[in-house]
Amino acid sequence: METQIIGRKKEQKRLQDLYGSGRAEFVAIYGRRRVGKTFLVRQLFGSELVFDLAGLANANTTEQLINFTIALNHAGNKQFKTPKNWLFAFEQLRTVIENSQKKRKVVFIDEISWLDTARSGFLTALGGIPYYLSKIETGLSVAQNIDNLFFMQSSELKNEFQNLYASLFKNYADYIKIVEALSTKAKGLTRKEIEEIAQLSSGGRLTTALKNLEYCGFIRAYHLFGKKKYEQIYQLLDSYTLFYFKYLAKNENNDEYFWTNSLNTPQHNAWAGYAFEILTLQHVAEIKKALGISGVQTTISAWRSEKSVPAAQIDLVIDRKDGIIDICEVKFSKNQFSIDREYDKKLRNKISAFISENNTRKAIHLLMLTTYGIAKNKYYSAVQKEVILDDLFA
Repeated sequence: METQIIGRKKEQKRLQDLYGSGRAEFVAIYGRRRVGKTFLVRQLFGSELVFDLAGLANANTTEQLINFTIALNHAGNKQFKTPKNWLFAFEQLRTVIENSQKKRKVVFIDEISWLDTARSGFLTALGGIPYYLSKIETGLSVAQNIDNLFFMQSSELKNEFQNLYASLFKNYADYIKIVEALSTKAKGLTRKEIEEIAQLSSGGRLTTALKNLEYCGFIRAYHLFGKKKYEQIYQLLDSYTLFYFKYLAKNENNDEYFWTNSLNTPQHNAWAGYAFEILTLQHVAEIKKALGISGVQTTISAWRSEKSVPAAQIDLVIDRKDGIIDICEVKFSKNQFSIDREYDKKLRNKISAFISENNTRKAIHLLMLTTYGIAKNKYYSAVQKEVILDDLFA
């Protein structure tokens, strides 16, 4: 069966525009492991590639140079000998590029971080999800697939966690300390709290790590509504990392059927709700589109009450320039979600506290984000808008 690119329209257009620019271009494609970066490039350019190399995981400089030479010999008619360093290696690559008859010469170096081994001199010379989904076996239940992929002794993704961070980041141990710290608090941590829990010193190194994690989609940085914007909170969003720390890292009983045995338990249902909440936070643009406000300037934040008892909080606040604030409630349910009397009271108290503590004159709209919609009962009238799971992928 022919494999095709699904989505990635923006990325495809950007690459095609650069390909047709008429001048030399250097393009860095970054993102988490297994997300489909390699497939995108090879599917888009295919036979147009003059040189195609994938760095070797955990290989030394000599092994990387041998691998580089094999790719050179495959790309050109000339048989090259393995160079003694990267300066000579790229001189050989220049020969291959110059001898190519292609009008537009595309060079693709995949897993480039693996080439920069200790003392290799690589960077000075030069100047990771769809994969998971492809491993699902039809005929097995979701729970059985998760057990096979994560909890069995020979599971393919059992050791994915270390590989994931090692393949993306130098000093990856610091990155793991950061995400592990963030996994301890669902709503996120301040920078100071990260420093204390992860036992990392403040400075440029931590700043770089936080920015890199955010660029790659592992975390998000947000602020609380009504607070100064520089008071950021960092929240872990990567579903695999969250799943790893919650279940894989703590699977002390080594239960190979852990997920199947957890079905319909409070633990499993809590994870489903949390995972759905994280999913909505990753699709704010789609939520705005479903609301018909894609063109409206908005500020995205969260809110925590400092006065109400019991404590009230809102995980997603969409503050709109058109004079409206959308207060978003996220609820996972296996069927339509039904607002009962108790929950209706909770919602009203939450909205009242938000208006009172923020002294806002903007119109407040209650937005319900659910899996399958809201049941139309006598409490439904409190909801101005609703967005369902399908809207996030429309």
